[in-house]
Amino acid sequence: MPLRHAIALAALFLALYLPGLATTPPLDRDEPRFMQASKQMLETGDYVDIRFQEDPRYKKPALIYWMQAASVQLFAGGDKTALWAYRLPSVLGAVLAVTFTYLTASTLASRSVAIVAAGVLASSILLTAEAHIAKTDAMLLAAITAGQYVLAALYRGERRRHHFPLFWLALGAGVMLKGPVALVPAVATVAGLAAWDRTLAWAKPLRPLIGIPLMLAVTLPWFIAIIVQSDGHFLQKAVVEDMLNKVGGGVESHGMPPGYYLAIIALTFWPGSLFLPVAVAGAWLNRAEKPVRFLICWALPVWLMFELIPTKLPHYTLPIFPALAILTAMAVTDTGAIAGQLSRRWSKVWGGIWLLLGIVLAVGLLGSPLFLIEPLTLAIPEAAFWSAGTAALAVALFSTFAYWRGDVRSALTAAVIGAAGLYVLIFVAALPALQPLWVSTRLADAVSKASPDRSSPVFIAGFGEPSAVFLLGTETRHGSGEQAARYLDAIRDGVVLVEARHREAFMTEAEILGLQPEAGATIKGLNYSRGDPVTITLYRAARR
Repeated sequence: MPLRHAIALAALFLALYLPGLATTPPLDRDEPRFMQASKQMLETGDYVDIRFQEDPRYKKPALIYWMQAASVQLFAGGDKTALWAYRLPSVLGAVLAVTFTYLTASTLASRSVAIVAAGVLASSILLTAEAHIAKTDAMLLAAITAGQYVLAALYRGERRRHHFPLFWLALGAGVMLKGPVALVPAVATVAGLAAWDRTLAWAKPLRPLIGIPLMLAVTLPWFIAIIVQSDGHFLQKAVVEDMLNKVGGGVESHGMPPGYYLAIIALTFWPGSLFLPVAVAGAWLNRAEKPVRFLICWALPVWLMFELIPTKLPHYTLPIFPALAILTAMAVTDTGAIAGQLSRRWSKVWGGIWLLLGIVLAVGLLGSPLFLIEPLTLAIPEAAFWSAGTAALAVALFSTFAYWRGDVRSALTAAVIGAAGLYVLIFVAALPALQPLWVSTRLADAVSKASPDRSSPVFIAGFGEPSAVFLLGTETRHGSGEQAARYLDAIRDGVVLVEARHREAFMTEAEILGLQPEAGATIKGLNYSRGDPVTITLYRAARR
C-alpha cells in the first residue's frame, strides 16, 4: 500500500470510527447484552460460559466476548464501565475489513480502484454504525473479507506463503464469532465460480484436507468445553432456537418478505449507494472478466440467500458490502465505458431517489429536537442538529448534481468526505444531545448521586432494558412494584427505581409494610426499544 493511501485511510478511520466511541451511551438491546456478558467474564474469571446475569447467552460463540474482555483489561486498566474499550474490537474489525477490501481490490484490479473501494466501504453508514457498537458484525466482516482476499488472490493466479493459513484461520475466527454462517460467503464464492468456470483448479492451494483440521483446531476446543459445561444446552440454543428458527421463519419480530434488502440498500450502503446503478451496469458489461466474475459470485448468492431467509435485520447483508464497494470503484474509475450503459433518464431517476433519501435524513436530523427533546432538557444547543442536518443536505445536493452532470468521480469524493464530516457531527454532538433516549445513563447518574456509597444492588420495577444492568451492576434486580417495596423493607440502604405503571402497587405494598419511601429524582424519557414514554422515580426507605 502506497504511503499516501495509508495516510488517507488512517485519516478516514480517525474521522469515521473514533468520534463518539466513549460518549455514545449503550445502545439497547444487543450491545449492552454483549458488553455485560464480557464484563461478567472479567468478574467471574469464567471465559467458557457466556451469561447475561444468570441467563445463558448461547446464540453466539465466545470470541467477541474474549476480545472485548481483553480490550477492557489492556486499554482501560480493567475499568469494567469503560464503554469505549468494549467497542474497540468493533473499530478494529471495521479497519481490518476496509484494509482487506483494499488488498482484494488491488489484487483484482489496481491500487487506484482499491483506494476508492476502501473509501466507499469505510464510509458506508452501516459499517460506520457497526464500528461504534460492541457486538460481532464488524469483526465478522474482517474475518470474512480476509478469507475472500485469499480466494481473490488464488483466483487471479497469485500464490503466497501466508495465503493458506490466513484463509483457514479467518474461517475459524468467523465461526468463533458467529457460527457456521461465517462460512457462507467463501462457500458461495467457490461454488459459484466452480459452476461458472467448470473448474476448481485455482483453489488447489487451499488444501482442505489439511486446512479444515486447522480451522477445527481453532473452533473445537471451546465448542467442546461449552457443550460439556452446558450439558448440551448450547447446541439447543445456538442451532435450533437461533439458526434454524431464523431460517424457518421470522423470529423476534424481524420477519420480512423477499426484497427487503433491495429496498433498504440505498440507506445501508449510503453514500456509496448513489453509484450502485453504475456498479451494476459495469458488472453486467464486464461479467466475462475474471475479477468481475469473482465479485458477482461473492455478492449475488449471499444476497439471494438472505433475501429468502424470513428473518431479516439490516446488518445481515454486510458481508457483501466489500464486493459492492469494489464493483462501484471499478465502474467509477472506468466511467467512460460505463456511461453509455446508463441512460440519462434512469440516471436522473436514481439520483432523484438518492437525493430524496438525503433530504429525509436531513429533515430527520433537523426535526429530532422537536420530537424527542423538550427545550428545557436540551443538553447541547440546537446547533448540533442544525449543523448535522445541513451537512446531510449539502452532501445529498452536491453529490447528486455532480452525478447528474456525469462527473461521477467528483460526486463520489464529495459523498465520502461529506459523509465523514456528517458522522462526526452526529456522534459527537447530535446523539449525546438526545437525552430522553438515554434513560439508563440518567438512571445510573441519579443512583450514583443519591447513594454514592451503596453496597446493595439496585432494584428496578418495570424498566428492563439491558443497558440498565450494564450501568447499574451485574447484581441489579428486576420485579414488580410489590417486590420493590419488599426489597426496600429488607435492604435498609437499598435503592429502588419504580416505573410509573408500577407506582401504585409499590406504594400500596409499602404502606402495608409500614414504609415511608423517600422519593428522589424522577427520570422522564423514551424507551426507544419499545417506543414507549417512561417515567421512573428513585426511592429510598424511611421508617415511620
